[in-house]
Amino acid sequence: MILPFLRPRAGRWLVERRSHCGMVSTPRRRLRPLIAMLVLSLLALAACGGGDDASESGSACAPSGEKVTIDFWSWVPGIEHAVELWNEQHPDIQVNLSKVPDGRAGTYQNYNNAIRAGRGTPDLGMIEYDRLPDYRLQNALENIGPCGAAAARDQFVDYTWPLVTFGEQDAVYAVPEDTGPMVLYYRADLFEQYGIEVPRTWEQFAQAADEVAARGNGAHLTNLAPVDFGGWFAALAWQNGARWFDWDDEGWTVTIDDEPTRQVADLWQQMIDNGDLSEVPTFTEEWNRALAEDQLLSWVGAAWGGKLIELGAPSTEGKWAVAPLPQWQEGAQASANWGGSTYAVFEGSDHPYEATQFALWLNTHPESVAILNEEGGAYPAAADGTRLPALTGPQPFFGDRDIYQVINEAAGNIDHDWVWGPTMSTTFSTLEDEMAGVLDGAQSFRDALDATQRETVEDLQAQSLTVTER
Repeated sequence: MILPFLRPRAGRWLVERRSHCGMVSTPRRRLRPLIAMLVLSLLALAACGGGDDASESGSACAPSGEKVTIDFWSWVPGIEHAVELWNEQHPDIQVNLSKVPDGRAGTYQNYNNAIRAGRGTPDLGMIEYDRLPDYRLQNALENIGPCGAAAARDQFVDYTWPLVTFGEQDAVYAVPEDTGPMVLYYRADLFEQYGIEVPRTWEQFAQAADEVAARGNGAHLTNLAPVDFGGWFAALAWQNGARWFDWDDEGWTVTIDDEPTRQVADLWQQMIDNGDLSEVPTFTEEWNRALAEDQLLSWVGAAWGGKLIELGAPSTEGKWAVAPLPQWQEGAQASANWGGSTYAVFEGSDHPYEATQFALWLNTHPESVAILNEEGGAYPAAADGTRLPALTGPQPFFGDRDIYQVINEAAGNIDHDWVWGPTMSTTFSTLEDEMAGVLDGAQSFRDALDATQRETVEDLQAQSLTVTER
């Protein structure tokens, strides 16, 4: 066991980790941002060659040599059809699917409870990219690199791989499923009715929101609510060049309240103050009704969101279109990523090899990837996924518009140097709690950012991770 302690140095905080094998120092070179997020904890896990290190846990990964059943948790709509196909084709590896709530709606808490209890985690479970570091820090994930995942590297788009390996050599902690390039979904018919042009900039977006609200008929350009807010707002800050987290040899730097993020917050604060936004919670039956009843003209969402609109408001078929995100500078093309998920094998699984093989098949086999897109709207992380017929050409629900041309372009305009912090659950829950006060008028958006900054720093320090002073 490596015991961390903190000591101040020159106005900053430096973390050192001591054990019976001596001091474990951090590397003295700067790491690539995408793979830096867990370096402190990973050094601790690897030190002294303890029994819990990644290479030892992965070395035991081999086929069971008998018929097995693996437990699998996912919240993707329609994924049962992919599971049925697998079970038909693989009689010796059967998958027992549990359809669970969205991670933030209870499944992450169920994972955490099971991890603390030491029992009850599935063999394979769905985890979003931004939450994966939390479970790596808890040493709750199997290294599935030796189970066949490492050899599948080239089957996935480049920028997803550092998110599931954390820069560890020969280690893989999850199989990428999808990504979430952000775009603007809008009702083409209602934009024409209201005389609104598709906004190219965020200033134009705010102006359009004011014009729609001024009609006084209960309709709004879009909505804003604390539910599922954290990742969505992080993506908007990301698009504007924000950097909430970074890491170097001095430790973590946390800048959730940086200037690009404040600029985004100020724009939405203006729309809040003007009464320009609906407060209908996203992904609820109320939201579905607002979409279907012409009360919401647009939604700033991710590639996977088109299927949610189709399932929630089927009566609006043919009326939706997709455009690039509004920009902070006229003529720019920046996008960002919201969400996207992986499938991880939990530590202690009796069948890590079989679970890995299923996860790889699920997210690379053409029939499965097509099911995940058609049923659940997943924008595949598989390198060949975007060439599937389902992701090219006219889309009937969207009036036969080729929406994936826009989405593919957005995917190519994402800054992949964004870093997720190691305890995003605290960051997101704090931000969402604070946003309730913003919408109630009890505090400003900037106050919410300040509180989130403060709580995140305190949480990192409570985990004995270094946080540098700014």
